[in-house]
Amino acid sequence: MSKDDMVLEACYRALKTSLKKADLPILISNFYSQHVKPCCAEPVEIKQTTFKKVGVLMKELEKQGIIVLKEHKKGVQNITEVNFAHVNLRGVKKLEKDEEEEEEEENIAVVQAFSCNALVTQLFSQYGHKKGDILLRKTLRDHVISYIKSHDLADPEDKRKVRLDPILSTVMRTRDL
Repeated sequence: MSKDDMVLEACYRALKTSLKKADLPILISNFYSQHVKPCCAEPVEIKQTTFKKVGVLMKELEKQGIIVLKEHKKGVQNITEVNFAHVNLRGVKKLEKDEEEEEEEENIAVVQAFSCNALVTQLFSQYGHKKGDILLRKTLRDHVISYIKSHDLADPEDKRKVRLDPILSTVMRTRDL
């Protein structure tokens, strides 16, 4: 199979199995990097094909009647529509992956975490943390609430407000006590 055929097959696979209608419109560069490349059976650089550029490849797909391109601004094109019923997309199946790869993908989670720096170490050292420790948002919140309660810093008139002591003032980077 030629490199051109491999890239076209990856495009068909990406359109059929990866790209959703909700993703449209999508920049052609994003479509290629986020959808087409992962669908390639073997790594192929666009420059190794006769297309040479992603735009030329997308124009070929448009010529086949599979996608509709629209120029967003000069030199920037979006895929605005996909003919999911096109004959070239029929019978296209997902790329077979190893079971280990699929398991690995399922176990990945992205969470927001914070590093304990010199300014906040004074507050969080009371809870066993030191400079450089990584803390989750929930942990930070729990420690701050615990500190406020244990030092009676909640405003008696409005519990949503907090009076700052010198340590909280340092953490908040303000001199207003």
